[in-house]
Amino acid sequence: MKSQERGIKWFIKLLASKETMITLLTALCVLLAVTTFSENAYIWNIIRILFGLTALNLVLCTWQRIKGLSMPVLFMHIGVIITLIGGAISIFGFVATVNIYEGSKTDMVYRWDIKKDASIGAGIMVKKLHEEYYPVAIKVGVLKNGQKYNLFILKTGEVFDLDNYRVHADSLDFQTETLRLSIYLNSEYLGSADTSGIVDVRAEFPYEFKLVAYKDPVIKKAWVDLRLIFVGLQITRDPGLPYVYIGFGITAFGGVFYILRRFRGIR
Repeated sequence: MKSQERGIKWFIKLLASKETMITLLTALCVLLAVTTFSENAYIWNIIRILFGLTALNLVLCTWQRIKGLSMPVLFMHIGVIITLIGGAISIFGFVATVNIYEGSKTDMVYRWDIKKDASIGAGIMVKKLHEEYYPVAIKVGVLKNGQKYNLFILKTGEVFDLDNYRVHADSLDFQTETLRLSIYLNSEYLGSADTSGIVDVRAEFPYEFKLVAYKDPVIKKAWVDLRLIFVGLQITRDPGLPYVYIGFGITAFGGVFYILRRFRGIR
């Protein structure tokens, strides 16, 4: 019985030792470097086990030495433990994707961890996808009284002069390939027009506009109103992330606390 107790104490002491921690960290560094070049599920399973052993080592080490640890070091230990617990909780999260048409609603997504469709317990509806582009190079043809009059080369957002008028190229609708324009006379706004033939100007306006050509647009940013003709979404559920950030915060606090104490000559 005593030999069994000695064996248990020896095993706990081994788990809590600095040598075990150094061995675990070395193994983790090697395996994490390997995952940079190869995504292997078996390697990640080993990494998870090593992280669990690292957390266990730190818990036992903290418990055995808690009376001899300074407050900053204790904070750092607790912060790392919480971070590792958050990483463990993240195992229960998932990454999923779903494709949705405008106006449609779904609660089913494809989960990559289980390789099949699953419900996320809430409905998703895409109302509208907004897109903002960098200025696009365009060529605008102008007709005057039905006759070719001029050709302007500019970018969306820029202006060109048309006799006494100033025309602002507002935006380009890429689905309908229609350019929207604003018409001004001596800085006074007269109305709007577009290259589909619509002219809505208060005064008599003899001009029409045609979109001759434009360069392929480069998207600047996009955001969803949670409705686009079709959209693909990636959904990530990571329940452990808040704990990871809390752990980082506590560890950083402990580190700063430790440095300040050292500056004051306190260990």
